[in-house]
Amino acid sequence: MNSIELSVIIPTYKEEKRLGKTLENVTDFLGKIVSDFEIIIVDDNSPDNTIKVAKGFGNKKIKIIKNPKRVGKGASVRIGIEKSKYPLMLITDADLSTPIEEVSKLLKNKGRNDIVIGSRRSKDSDIKKSQPMKRSFFGKMFVLLTRIVLGLDFEDTQCGFKLMEAKAARDIFRIQKISGYCFDAEILFIAKKSGFLVKEVGTKWLDNPEESKIRPVRDGLKMLADLLRIRLMWSAGLYK
Repeated sequence: MNSIELSVIIPTYKEEKRLGKTLENVTDFLGKIVSDFEIIIVDDNSPDNTIKVAKGFGNKKIKIIKNPKRVGKGASVRIGIEKSKYPLMLITDADLSTPIEEVSKLLKNKGRNDIVIGSRRSKDSDIKKSQPMKRSFFGKMFVLLTRIVLGLDFEDTQCGFKLMEAKAARDIFRIQKISGYCFDAEILFIAKKSGFLVKEVGTKWLDNPEESKIRPVRDGLKMLADLLRIRLMWSAGLYK
């Protein structure tokens, strides 16, 4: 077992059907590969039984935070990072479309890097179940836009599986602004501008479309607006 202490941040919204299995998988696997860990669930005021499922799991390593009102995924992740205690942090989605076992690959690639991000579009990725064609096209277009608007050179900013050193995470999220889904691109933009070392690693991916929270057209327009907003905020010196 490696002498690694890891905080796992899981933002949730209406995840009562999937969360129990996710927590079982995460606790079982991390118990085998790290010396200690905590799981921080930040629920974005779900109207279902997400919190009840989390509390019913009955594991002392699990911390549960419920936002008093909806604030968005980016804000929820920021709250989880503020409450974390270990030197390494893993941000992962509740559906585990990237299996928790893939954290081993991110840890192996950590080295001197401050951040290691999982990727569904790198040449070394392993897609077990692809996204629907429309969502895949939307994803490729978003990558193109991040390159044009923000100058990012990543194949996949939006994969919800990211390993970060605690210092880097806190420095970045302290000035991070975007509350919605575009926060992934924002934190990578801040990381690059701040001189943090970021490595992209291909991971396994099993698309889980059940109750998907993303609507390509509606959310795509909002994410484009957010990319432009990030660029303007940086130019205006608001990231301090």
